[in-house]
Order: sequence, then structure tokens, then C-alpha cells
Amino acid sequence: MKRMMNKAKTELSNELKKHIKSEYDDAAKKVGVPEVVYVLEKIRTKSSCLENSNNEIMYKLGLTSKIFYKVLIDCQEKKIKLDDKTYKMIVAALFYLINPYDVIPDYESNTGYLDDAYVMGLCVKMFSRKEPESYQCYFKEIL
Repeated sequence: MKRMMNKAKTELSNELKKHIKSEYDDAAKKVGVPEVVYVLEKIRTKSSCLENSNNEIMYKLGLTSKIFYKVLIDCQEKKIKLDDKTYKMIVAALFYLINPYDVIPDYESNTGYLDDAYVMGLCVKMFSRKEPESYQCYFKEIL
């Protein structure tokens, strides 16, 4: 997980990281029911596709998105409780991953998933700070 985030951090300019974070933060503020439904409908397909990749970043994105999908499902089934901001940040990160036309379009060879990795890394970091026990529980298999 850390290698994925570090690669994104080192290969993206500070200006681009700032822009990506701003897009992510703005998206989280706008999360509503349509975005949640869209993520829940699309994320399993995207996760599976990424997990089957030989590219390490894409593989880790697949694993991480699968974990966050489980977090959302458990939250909806009231197995865990997340504050509204944390929930929206997770939805926004997954939405960002699903959307191929984000700051760096996913079809760009070698760089297309760097922005997605950066966003997912920000989400993991936020989740580990705000929900340390849940983080340990959900992410124990890839820590």
C-alpha cells in the first residue's frame, strides 16, 4: 500500500497533487445517493479488473477498492458506523477510481492510474486516522 502511494507521490508534481486533492475534496462534498448507487453498481467490476492486472499499482488499487467496498456495505448493513465525512470520502475515492476521465485519464499508459493511486492513498490515510480500529480490521490482510 505504501509503495503505491509513494510512487504516486514521487511521480506527480506538487501542483498536480494539489489539483487532484482539490478535485477529490470537492467530489466528497457533493456525494449523494446517486453517487453511492453508482459506486455500488460499478466498483466490483472495476476492482476485479484491476486485481487481475500485472501492474502493481493497478493490483493494489483493486485490493484497496475491494476493501472500501466492504466497508461501505458493512456501513449500510449497520455492522459499523462511520461519520458522514468519512463515508463520503470513501465514496468519492471509489467514484474517482471508477471514472476513467479524471485528472489523468486512465487510458494514459504508465501514468493513467497515478492520480487514482494518490486519491486512494489519501483515503486510506484519512480512514486510518479517523477509524483506527476499523482500519486495522479491514486492512489487516494487506498491511
